[in-house]
Parts: sequence; C-alpha cells; structure tokens
Amino acid sequence: MKLLAFCLLLVAASCYVDKKERVLHPEEQWHVPKPRDLSKFRPRHTMNLEDRTRGAKDVTAEERIVKPSKYDLMAECGIEGPPAMNKIVGGVEAAENQWPWQIALFIDDAWFCGGSLISENYVLTAAHCVDGASSFDIVAGAHNIQNYSEPHRVEITSFYGFSHPDWDPNTLANDIALIELPSPIEFNDWIKPSCLPAIGGIADEGELVTVTGWGKPSDPSSGISPVLRVVFDLPIISNDQCFSYYGTVGEGFGCFDTSEGKGSCQGDSGGPLVMKSESRVPGTKWIQVGVLSYEFSAGCELGYPAGFSRTENYLEWIMSNNGM
Repeated sequence: MKLLAFCLLLVAASCYVDKKERVLHPEEQWHVPKPRDLSKFRPRHTMNLEDRTRGAKDVTAEERIVKPSKYDLMAECGIEGPPAMNKIVGGVEAAENQWPWQIALFIDDAWFCGGSLISENYVLTAAHCVDGASSFDIVAGAHNIQNYSEPHRVEITSFYGFSHPDWDPNTLANDIALIELPSPIEFNDWIKPSCLPAIGGIADEGELVTVTGWGKPSDPSSGISPVLRVVFDLPIISNDQCFSYYGTVGEGFGCFDTSEGKGSCQGDSGGPLVMKSESRVPGTKWIQVGVLSYEFSAGCELGYPAGFSRTENYLEWIMSNNGM
C-alpha cells in the first residue's frame, strides 16, 4: 500500500498539452494583463516525468548574476494586504489582496502552479513547476485570475527559472526553485514579499500553518479555482507519521494534516505555506515555512497528508542565489 501510494504521487494522470513557443523582446516581458481560458491549464505535476526534460537550457551557477534587493525586506515582508489589516478573515475564499506575496504562474501556456515573491527580483516555487519549462507568465497582485482588469495586478513574462541542484523528480527530493524577474517589481500595499524563516524552531510538529492558492477547490472540480482560496490552522505532523502513509519522507520535507478534507490540491504546488511569527493578531508577520510540493493524487479530500519543502532547510541556497 505504501509503495502504491507513493507511485500515485509521482505518476499522476497524464494530460500533456503541446507547448506554444513564445519569443518576446525584453520590453515586452512586462505586459498588459490579458484574459485566459483557465479550462486549458493543468496542474504542473500532471505532466509526464519524461516531458520535464524539455525546455530552455539552464544557466550554470557560475554564469548566474545574482540580483540583490534594494529594499529592507524584513520591514516589507509578511504583512497582509489592505483588506486584512484590521481583521483575520475565515472561510474558503481569501479576502482580495490579503496575501500580497502570492503569485500565479502560467507555465508554457499550458500548466499552472503557485509561487511567492521573496524579493523584487525573485519568485520562490517548486522545482517540479520549473523543471523543463521555457516560459513563465507571472501574475502578481491578483485575486480573481479570470478578471484581467483587476486594478493592482501586474503581469511579467520570465524565461529564467532554475531548480535546486539536487532536485530529484523521481523521489521529489529538494523540490524547490527560483524564477528570476526580467527587471524589479515595485512593492506596494498589494504586492509585497513573503518573510523567510530564521534557523531553528519553525514548523514543528503540532504547530498550525495556512495554505493559499488557486488549485482545485474540490476533487470533482475540472480545473483550478478562478479566485484565491485559503485554509487556516492545519497542524504539522511528524515525518514518521507522514512516512506511515507514503513510505518515504526526505530530510527537507514536512507534512501537514488534511484529515478533515481541507488543504492543498492540484494546482497549489509551488505556493507558500505560512504561519504567524507571533500570536495571530492583526499586524504581526506571516513567515513562509514551506513551499507546497505534493498531495495524494487519488484525491485531495481523502485525508492523506500533504507535503511541502521546508524553506528553513534551503535558506543558504535561496540566499546565495538571490543576493539576500
């Protein structure tokens, strides 16, 4: 059973869509928001593993030019947007622009993932969202991704994403990646970075985390959600407990409980897993403790734990590649 469950995670139903090649001049990478037919986009992890070898050639670490931030990121990060500054919002649909670091990723005009801004130059996401991809349409400041006239949204096309050097698509180990923006995005009340954790004591067993994303709102859903959704207060479980379901859990992984049928689903991958840095009251910062990696592919509402890459384990790699 363990082996079967793990295989189901890795070999989800194939629904490959032919890529449309896109070549843009640098000045065209920042563009006017456009309407999209969400029915054609599929969660990225449904792509065949062999197809992930396709795409743009990666730049080596030696060739990479790191872009440091001009902001005091600790002052800017982790504060909810204007609709939530005076209250904590419950329910399924998030308040508009409540999570100003949340990014929507339209990949190769065929696939969808989540992500988070960690500086004005970089988006943090999952390696399986980046692996083999050629282009990323990055949408910031959005709530309803079907409403291209939202006043605060910004769209950028990037051709440069890179995975952790030890990313393994067969075991999902080190499922974390960065996407570099072609030029810096400006922060405001609706677009801000997430806070990375400090070393030690983050996302321990029993602590409560929050997930956000445009992934499938239910198992019967035919596609991703048009509006950003949120689930609060999901408890972290031990890796031993997660191991009992899947048979393998790497050092950089963590899992959270979805036994009530609430949590992440296909299409949320790459998005942020956050928790309050102090007591959960207005004005205190949220810390991004994880990057959403996987869920039980047979069904998100079956109560199997969902997995994430612990950002704490990858701080050195993240910081060395974005100049923080």
